[in-house]
Amino acid sequence: MKTVKKLFSLGLALVLFAGLFANVPAKAGEASLKAPSIKVKSVNNGTAIKVTISKTADADGYEILWMYSDNNPVSKELYKYYGLTTGYGPYVSYDTHGYYTNYMKNKYTEIPYVLKKSGTKARSYTFKNLRPGTYKVKVRCYNNKKYGSKTYSDYCKEKKVKLKGVEEKTGYKTSYDFSNVKKGDVIQFGTYEQDKNYTNGKEPIEWIVLEKKSDRIFVVSKYALDSLPVNKDYKDIGTWKDTTIRKWLNKSFYNFAFNEKEQNMIQQVKIANYDNNYYGTDAGDDTKDKVFLLAQFELTNKKYGFAKDYMAIDFLRKCTYAWETKKKDKEHPTAEGNPAVYWWTRTPGVDSSYILVVNPDGQVDREGIKMDTEDFIAAIRPAMYISLK
Repeated sequence: MKTVKKLFSLGLALVLFAGLFANVPAKAGEASLKAPSIKVKSVNNGTAIKVTISKTADADGYEILWMYSDNNPVSKELYKYYGLTTGYGPYVSYDTHGYYTNYMKNKYTEIPYVLKKSGTKARSYTFKNLRPGTYKVKVRCYNNKKYGSKTYSDYCKEKKVKLKGVEEKTGYKTSYDFSNVKKGDVIQFGTYEQDKNYTNGKEPIEWIVLEKKSDRIFVVSKYALDSLPVNKDYKDIGTWKDTTIRKWLNKSFYNFAFNEKEQNMIQQVKIANYDNNYYGTDAGDDTKDKVFLLAQFELTNKKYGFAKDYMAIDFLRKCTYAWETKKKDKEHPTAEGNPAVYWWTRTPGVDSSYILVVNPDGQVDREGIKMDTEDFIAAIRPAMYISLK
């Protein structure tokens, strides 16, 4: 009998306890907040997207996600020498807003644009000055209080819209005066995508002046501008003269980053390709280049501002990707505290199948990296001579 009474009391307690929560709102995401209805169209002569959201019951606000579903149309031309339609650096399979594509793991991180206007009434929003291509758009709404906590609806059905986009401009300016610059100064010249924000176009490239003469300046990019293998398909090509990266710098990069006026200022010069000064590995013939990578003898030359010791931790030799300048790194920081990266030189390594790199400590790795090492993609830090005439 005592057992029966205990069970009865326990059951009654459970019923009463459950009753306390009978009117508690559903958890966020479990409520029946309906997805909004949207219309998407191209406006502003095909350079902008107008998203119109219908009146939505119980909505306190809205979030818009869009994804750029094409590779940048320019990148197909930019990486043609590698047989790629997209690169590994700033021009990867990307979006302009909303999604950011992690191409290595094929996953998306969602970063929604939150509309500042709130409420249930219909509204529209226009996203301007977008790149050419096809965009995918979807919207969800949210309610802050009615369901007990902030509650989101499902996303509406995805809509597509194709834009002709804003014309991609090549180059920075058509007139320059570098007569007053001095060694160590940073100048701007040419343009390249550097912040991975594809809605605002390319950014001016910054260059460090390594040397100034009466008729020209010798410069290297302050930041790494891209990331590619030395050769197409990771083929083992022995000297700088025959590498894919040399062809890419002097053709694709040259035409993509500089306008006609800037190209006329870039000097084609005879580049000395000295052998590896530790192993004696043959560097091949000298070449005539407009854009090139620095060599071992330049990176250990005090007249350019570098440490003479190739093993010295040299902050001028340290470099970060242009799109990582807002990141901080305690292990291998640049002078500005950004994460330093490996970047290519044009000097062979321990033998002709290797090429030297500068490591994140700013040391010149005298053995180098084997050219056919798959998945090793170092940064590109171009150098060149700019005429002062």
